[in-house]
Amino acid sequence: SHQGIVIADISDPTMPIIATIDTLGVANRLHIVGERLYVANMSGDGLISRLNVINISNPSIPAMEKVIDLQPARPDLEPDGAYNVMLAGNKAYVSVHYSDQEDSPSQSLIEIVDLKQVDEPGLDATVPVMIHRSANWDDYAARDMVLARGAMHVAAGKQGLDRIELSELTVLQHSPNAFENNVSTALKKIQIDFSGALDEASIGEFFRVTMKHPEIGQDVT
Repeated sequence: SHQGIVIADISDPTMPIIATIDTLGVANRLHIVGERLYVANMSGDGLISRLNVINISNPSIPAMEKVIDLQPARPDLEPDGAYNVMLAGNKAYVSVHYSDQEDSPSQSLIEIVDLKQVDEPGLDATVPVMIHRSANWDDYAARDMVLARGAMHVAAGKQGLDRIELSELTVLQHSPNAFENNVSTALKKIQIDFSGALDEASIGEFFRVTMKHPEIGQDVT
């Protein structure tokens, strides 16, 4: 909540706090991928919705790496916060709620954020998916999300269960994990779960293995 992110040592029964980081708002939900912590964050007064990206490679010294503002496309709506976040491939799915000028619920959406494009100037890296087109006090929130069976499923209150189809072939999960270090070269297998089927005859076109660096390292595929 307002305390931001707290990191505790769960190997100790007393769970001592070893580090904190202020998100300058209300931290709602967390999603960890490798050494990155993604936080759905709401400004303390509900003035803005944000996605925080925090580097936790050293848990004792978490570092704010990126802050992504999520604003409504309509000028007559006000952001009321980001409530949940899930990662799939290079995209973050963030549930947001917008209110009208009288602070009444208006709409709720899932903002799909392309994390590779957020730093490109003049480019909107978000794609909105409408969950509640006309929200009200009895039904306005996207409560939870889960990635399953090649799609993002959203618990949408009285709207039921919404299914957001992935627009492109996406890596759903994999082992070893993203940004994992000191991975043994004696692994029996590398496991990758995709959102769709691949043609076995062309499977080699989708993969490349490099030494030391993913882009400029020696190709050892």
